[in-house]
Amino acid sequence: MAPEPQLPRRLAPSAEDLALASRLTERNRAAGERYLRELCERLVAQGFRVATRLAVSPRRARAVSTIADEAAVDLVVLAAHGRTGDGGERCGSVAARLVEQSRWPILVLQDLPAVRAATAAEEAARNHPGH
Repeated sequence: MAPEPQLPRRLAPSAEDLALASRLTERNRAAGERYLRELCERLVAQGFRVATRLAVSPRRARAVSTIADEAAVDLVVLAAHGRTGDGGERCGSVAARLVEQSRWPILVLQDLPAVRAATAAEEAARNHPGH
């Protein structure tokens, strides 16, 4: 999913605002395509059959649902990081919404950075070894 930039809602966007938003959207789309291409290459090299689609939409969960319906997918794979990549949140809003409402099997990949807060279970195991 390539995010669209948000524009202030109080004023009508100027031509300059719209041009900037368009450039940012194109930059995000190109970065998303590069990421998906590199990911596909790695997965195909490991023997997986992979197809990807990139959507640019302000309604990301709806866009994923539409793509899944149109493609009759077997599995939806989502990264859990959310738009901000905030390690304090276990799951972003798009992944959470799709898990709650999806008709398809969903695999949510937890892609928190290597340095992250331990879960309660990890803390308990560390503090009480052997229990």
